[in-house]
Amino acid sequence: MDSETAESHTVKDNRGNNYKNVSFFGKVILPIFLLFLFILVLTTLAYAATSIELTTGNFINVFGNLNLSGNNLINAGNVSIRGNLSVDGNVSIGNSTLFADSTNSRVGIWTASPQTKLHIQMANADAFNGLRITRSGSTEELDISSRSGIIMSNNTFEIGTDTAHGLQLDTNNTARLFIDGSGNVGIGTTAPNYLLQVASGTDGRSVNLSNVLYVNGSSGNVGINTAAPSTDLDIGGRNGTTPGHELGGFGTGNQELYQSQNPLLSISSDITATDAPSQTGISLYNKHGTGDTLPNTYSPYIAFSSREDTETPNIYNSQYAIIAGQQRGEAVNADWQGGDLTFWTRRVAGGQDYDMHERMRIDYNGNVGIGTTSPGSKLTVAGTFNASGSSTGPGLYVDSSGNVGIGTT
Repeated sequence: MDSETAESHTVKDNRGNNYKNVSFFGKVILPIFLLFLFILVLTTLAYAATSIELTTGNFINVFGNLNLSGNNLINAGNVSIRGNLSVDGNVSIGNSTLFADSTNSRVGIWTASPQTKLHIQMANADAFNGLRITRSGSTEELDISSRSGIIMSNNTFEIGTDTAHGLQLDTNNTARLFIDGSGNVGIGTTAPNYLLQVASGTDGRSVNLSNVLYVNGSSGNVGINTAAPSTDLDIGGRNGTTPGHELGGFGTGNQELYQSQNPLLSISSDITATDAPSQTGISLYNKHGTGDTLPNTYSPYIAFSSREDTETPNIYNSQYAIIAGQQRGEAVNADWQGGDLTFWTRRVAGGQDYDMHERMRIDYNGNVGIGTTSPGSKLTVAGTFNASGSSTGPGLYVDSSGNVGIGTT
């Protein structure tokens, strides 16, 4: 076959019409080349595109997966995707209203440079913005928002502010716990003046710790094991038992009760009120209604005190000390109503009893009895009397030699 025959030949159709033979290039090579060129153009356009621009009202509907590679920006219009959306790069929506940083795996709201996994930047420094978490169909919510408030974690969970602003916890739309910029903590108040200030009730200063420790903000009384302290410090009994201690004050001065470094219990008074008592010390008594003691009155008591014998109410160094016997059934008062004062000792010699025995008595008339409980004179001695030295008295003289003179020295 010659070259012309190889190049072309006659083709007849089913009607016997003759057609000139089409060359191999035009029949095979050219269509393949055009198809390849078309694919190349489409591929080039797909990879060269850096944006997809839509006019308002236009749509892109994707019924499957949409893969975007490079910097992709949707300027306007609507996109409906019924499948997966895969973006290889950053995503910015609404001028950084929502920004996804693919390099650092961070999400920013109102910021294109998020510094944490979720970074919310306030749009307005004066606006009440933040984070709100709610449950669908419920009014329950969690608000994390403040002008300058932050919540962060740095190995320890922290809630605080990075400025001098305070931190407040509310319930029922009312402030319950407040920490101001200086660190003062207020419970029931938003203006604490101390490191811890508790305000509650009508008086604004009451504290009750399970009735173990109670502070009455109106009177200032403090109760231990009682919720109704009647004095500055009222110590009640445990589990409903009778109170065991009671400390109170009188007047406007200072009263002190303390234990020093030495084995000494000190009770002092610094009273300047005009109606203050003119003495201080220790009074021991028993308030019961038993026997022949009337209810709500005081049984015999003993008082150790210093007493001022001037009319001024101030307490100075003791001019004289008082050990007083209080008459039973009588209340403690400024009249110091009479009562006997007795002194007791206990025998320690072998063969003797070890009971306490009265040795001396000063009765309510001032009579002194030694060895007797009923002295009939200023000095009554039941037993032997030994005088040494010289003693004198009305009509009686005893010298150091033991000579006794009656009406003579």
